[in-house]
Amino acid sequence: MKLSRSRFLLAGVALCSVATTALAHHSFAGVFDVNKPVTVTGTIAKIEWINPHSYFYVDVKEKGETVRWAFESLPPSMFKHTGLKREMLPLGAEVTVNGYAAKDGTKALGWVKRFTFADGRVIQVTGDNPAEAEGK
Repeated sequence: MKLSRSRFLLAGVALCSVATTALAHHSFAGVFDVNKPVTVTGTIAKIEWINPHSYFYVDVKEKGETVRWAFESLPPSMFKHTGLKREMLPLGAEVTVNGYAAKDGTKALGWVKRFTFADGRVIQVTGDNPAEAEGK
């Protein structure tokens, strides 16, 4: 009896951890709006190269203040198809980010469509329909 109770408990813990991961993941269309394009230029402040979505934080000068934009993107494993490598975005590097703003109007939150570097290089991360890139 003890053995089956332990298995039941273990199964419950495993189920909860899977459910939490599934809830943390969301689609592009659930948060961002392709009808709200955004372009900002600033410096790379932080990168979270994580699953299920990577995050790029860019410090942007707006009206004399520094505003930290958080840009969400694909998981790291999908960047190999774009040519983007983590070392291309060192902290402090200037970059222009084209993307899409949050659907709910959250300030300084976006989805990366394209990076343009100070030397003119351009890395297209997603196309005109980012949901397609996510495999949705």
